[in-house]
Amino acid sequence: MNKRLEREQNRVDRAERLLDEERERRADAIAAERIAAGEAAALRAELDRRRGWGLLHRLRWVLGGDRRVAGSSD
Repeated sequence: MNKRLEREQNRVDRAERLLDEERERRADAIAAERIAAGEAAALRAELDRRRGWGLLHRLRWVLGGDRRVAGSSD
């Protein structure tokens, strides 16, 4: 009876360790998803900002005549 109880306790301990590891992986995945979502939002905002540029503005920028800081307003 004692060996059986010890064996079952070992199984419970292992299951708890696995559960803790899975929770940690889940938390890491959630954090990574939030970071990726923030980066995607920033890229969309930059794309929207650049879409608002007129053709001449884009040409000046490409040719090096308008190298304002990326965060500055038009």
